[in-house]
Amino acid sequence: MWRIIANELVAVGHLYLLQLTSLLQQLVEDDVKISLLAIYRQRT
Repeated sequence: MWRIIANELVAVGHLYLLQLTSLLQQLVEDDVKISLLAIYRQRT
């Protein structure tokens, strides 16, 4: 019984972590794009 619950929690936690990392990756990529755009605009 407890093993099943533990497995479910691990699976849900794993999915949550995957979503969190992809979200963080998107945020970082957006920050990098904004920074690059700002630098590019300053130079031109």
